[in-house]
Amino acid sequence: MKKLVIISLLIISTVAQSKVIRVNNRTVHGKVVNAPYKTLQAAHNAANNGDTIYLEASPNSYGKCVFSKKLHVIGAGYNANWNDSTQAYKQNTIVNQIKFNKGSQGSVIEGCFITEEIRINNWLIDHIYEDHPWIYSGHYYSYSIFINTDNITIRKNYIYTYSNANANFAGIFIQKGNNVTIQQNYIHSYSLGDTDEPYSTALGIVVAKNHNNNKNNLSMPIIDLTISNNLFRVHRRNMANVRSFFIKMLNRDADNGVVIFNNVFGILGHSLPSEGIIDVGNALLYNNIMITGKYWVNNTNTLINNACNEAQFSGSDNFTHVDMTKVFVTPSTEQDNGYVLQENTPARIKGVNGGEMGIFGYQAGGVPYVLSGMPAIPALFDVSGIFVGKAAASVNVKAKSHSLTK
Repeated sequence: MKKLVIISLLIISTVAQSKVIRVNNRTVHGKVVNAPYKTLQAAHNAANNGDTIYLEASPNSYGKCVFSKKLHVIGAGYNANWNDSTQAYKQNTIVNQIKFNKGSQGSVIEGCFITEEIRINNWLIDHIYEDHPWIYSGHYYSYSIFINTDNITIRKNYIYTYSNANANFAGIFIQKGNNVTIQQNYIHSYSLGDTDEPYSTALGIVVAKNHNNNKNNLSMPIIDLTISNNLFRVHRRNMANVRSFFIKMLNRDADNGVVIFNNVFGILGHSLPSEGIIDVGNALLYNNIMITGKYWVNNTNTLINNACNEAQFSGSDNFTHVDMTKVFVTPSTEQDNGYVLQENTPARIKGVNGGEMGIFGYQAGGVPYVLSGMPAIPALFDVSGIFVGKAAASVNVKAKSHSLTK
């Protein structure tokens, strides 16, 4: 009887075990790589709750995906050419747009290059309105990631939005959702605009759940939103009517449990008064560094141990008029490795409880940023060999195991 019970438990354990699904759409020497699925949506549809989907590096996009299941999606990282010991194959893992709906609670996506481009010359405005029906002050919102449920984790991704259309567009748009974590990402919003369509707003993260002017008239507050260890960059054309926000809450006085820490904020390209804004309320901000940008003062926020180039973060517990050339290795570069702290900068010990400020800090609850968003799995970063004809006489392989946090 005991043997029968043990065998039954083993069978149950095997059946309940989640599976790993491989996705690849590369073409090598004229042949498509042999993988079960070519798009993220197809892999999602074939998956069960709790499964893991591996998106392998490819020059081709894996398309859009609407999630209705709890899944863990792992890409190969982004911009591997920026850093050493990343991947032997340097292409990104590209996904066009992600939406997390009911049923996807507990999902994680990491290591991907997630992008949404809105171009007035290539897209019909009706298409934008149909796919992205979020209205605020008469303007429509587009997004790269749309969160519509609880317990979602977005980490170690390059989140890029680009537009020259007359629309607001966000890297991450949170319609609703409690216990949402946005961590270790490179969030880059680029607004081009032109003389005909100048009213375009680039936003890194939009929190809109409790704003009564949106389509669904939602009213419940966000609870437990963590935004940490992200690199925020906004980049826009030199036009006064084109605005940009790092983080914006559409109803900034009604959210609860919003914590923003160990992030770096900066501007690429032209800088105007309406560019690079943090507009939040009822939030705790600490260990952040603003290289350039604006902070809209809100007395419901608590700010401690933040640093800025001017006096954006005022108060005795913050550090103002900091020379950022003495803080970072290269504070004006687009590459993420430029935001490693210099060896002797005070920012290494001026965070909360003597911890490190910026994206690599971890002493106050953070998870250090990972260069190029490398996933916590072994990666081949160098492959070389001697070939005779089409056969390999010898092959040398170098691999590195990337931890979850570093």
